[in-house]
Amino acid sequence: MLEPLREQFDLVLLDTPPELGTLSGMAVLAADGLLIPALAADLDVRGAGKLYDLVEGEIPGLRILGVLLAASERRWRVTRDATDRMTADEMRVLPVQVPRAVRVASAPRHRAPTVVLEPDSMVSHAYRQLAHHLLGELGR
Repeated sequence: MLEPLREQFDLVLLDTPPELGTLSGMAVLAADGLLIPALAADLDVRGAGKLYDLVEGEIPGLRILGVLLAASERRWRVTRDATDRMTADEMRVLPVQVPRAVRVASAPRHRAPTVVLEPDSMVSHAYRQLAHHLLGELGR
């Protein structure tokens, strides 16, 4: 299903619900790389760790690109603690973090990405940094 898209695009992102149901499972099986978004909170860190452990080395050809901390602030202790805990558990935490922003919460209501609704926001800047980082990681 994705093969025709590989010829047309440098990168295809599949954004699935934050659960391990059929849709997410099929997306992981079809993927070359996996980006795990997580909030800097205990349950999210545990969930990211379980997913990381579940897929690491189990799916041929799947590369874990890392964990993306979203809605976080580097200056918050909870963010630093989450990063330290994931690093100690040998998870790869991406150097880009997406900050928390109240105005971004309206993006789904407008059915438009944040980078279109708020192109100059810190969140949009972080997503552009993430895109550049991932393209570099993937050699594209």
